[in-house]
Amino acid sequence: MDYLNEIEEVKNKLKAAGFNDEDLNQLLDLAVDDAIDTALNDLQSKEPEVVAKISQNMEGEITKENAMQKLNDLFTGVYGEEAPSKKQELILNYLKKSLDQIDKVKDLLNRYKAGDPSAVAAMAAQEGNPDVQKILEE
Repeated sequence: MDYLNEIEEVKNKLKAAGFNDEDLNQLLDLAVDDAIDTALNDLQSKEPEVVAKISQNMEGEITKENAMQKLNDLFTGVYGEEAPSKKQELILNYLKKSLDQIDKVKDLLNRYKAGDPSAVAAMAAQEGNPDVQKILEE
């Protein structure tokens, strides 16, 4: 599967949905954080020897120079030869989920503006939520 092309397609859809480059970079940072969290969770199911080896590789100070190597070691230890594609897959899935949530929010907002009773009730239930207020203002 060509994850890089799919990631680019989703990034373009996010831009079309109103994301600027800074917003997109922040979302990508969150996607990478989520991929790391997933790898750490998946690490728990590995053999104790694998966990010990990866833990040993993670010891010491993390610098800009060695951070990428430590992350690559983590993913390789957890996913083996599939590590590069697994990273891309995890990032793609996060971006797709984000795009899906954006579409749902837009749909809810359009239904709210049209006076849909269920949408009005959903928005009323979130009254006072600063995130909802920000969306309504935009």
